[in-house]
Amino acid sequence: MKCIKAIKDSKNYKVGSIVRLSDKEADEKVATGYFTFIPKSEWKAVSRVKVDKVEVAETKGEETKAHKAKRHSEIKSKQRPMDPADKLLK
Repeated sequence: MKCIKAIKDSKNYKVGSIVRLSDKEADEKVATGYFTFIPKSEWKAVSRVKVDKVEVAETKGEETKAHKAKRHSEIKSKQRPMDPADKLLK
């Protein structure tokens, strides 16, 4: 796999667009003169978008706590009451 960057406008790509292709496809596109090879780190910087994980984690934590409380109350309501014999089994 190789990373290439468009240096001229073409029918399918704008100048500056970065693509990751197989070695053979990349070699063919670079030979046309419309693309040039670039380091993988440049492709990673463009393709990976940073997500604000702090907000997502807090929201998920709140939902999880509410969901656990609801599930706990549902389980408690389904359980049968404790018999005196059950105390002996503990």
